[in-house]
This record gives sequence, structure tokens and C-alpha cells, in this order.
Amino acid sequence: MIGTINLANHGFTVFWACNPLYAISFLHTHGYRILAGILLAVTGVEALFADLAHYSQASIKWTFTLVVYPSLVVTYLGQAASLIVHPEWTSNAFYYSIPGGVGTGVYWSMLALATAASFIGSQAMIIGIFSIVRVVRWGQC
Repeated sequence: MIGTINLANHGFTVFWACNPLYAISFLHTHGYRILAGILLAVTGVEALFADLAHYSQASIKWTFTLVVYPSLVVTYLGQAASLIVHPEWTSNAFYYSIPGGVGTGVYWSMLALATAASFIGSQAMIIGIFSIVRVVRWGQC
């Protein structure tokens, strides 16, 4: 929702970033080692990885394709749109791009949500690692 508001307020020209030619140029310039960081940033792969042992592949594929990925793309494009207008926000684009600014009710809600998400993500990693260790240790591969 915040990404959509930022796109509406700051313009939709940031959608040019979805052009695959820009991605190819970026990879050519910066090398392919950056792909791991991009994958982690875009997909939230740690939670997806941990949930593989607990949900069916079909449910993960549908949820990721229809909910998670589009939401992340709109969120990141909304932040990019606000950074184009306010380049001084690069130190903390997530919180500065919240409509109404820092100190509003939306800000505190997002702070609580981000804190909860970090707890959930760390627990998902612990569960995923435990599942792998259990499978490897007891020969269930």
C-alpha cells in the first residue's frame, strides 16, 4: 500500500527499471556475483526456504507468484520513486518513504511490523536449518 501511494505521489517513470535491458547492463557492469544479494533482497528467500518443509510446493509457488513478488516489486518501485524526488533519503529509504513522514501513526505501525518481521524471519531460518540438520543426520535424504 505504501509503495502504491509513493508511486501515485511521485510518478510512474520508475517502471522503466523493469526493462530487462537495464538489468543486463547492470550485470555486465557490476558482475554476476551481485545476484545473490539481489535474490535475497527481492524474494525474502530465507522465509521461503524455511517454509518449503511445511507447505506444499504448489501453495508456495502460487502465493509467491500472485502475492509476494508483486507486493515486493510495488514496494521497491515506490521507494525508488520517492528516492528520485528526495535523494537525501538514501540513508533510510524504507522509513522516510512512509506517507506522512517519521513520527506519524503509520511510521510506528511500520516500525512494529518490521520488528515482528525480523523475529519471524529469524525463527524461519532456525526452523529451516533444524529441518535440514534433522534430515541429513537421520539419513532421510
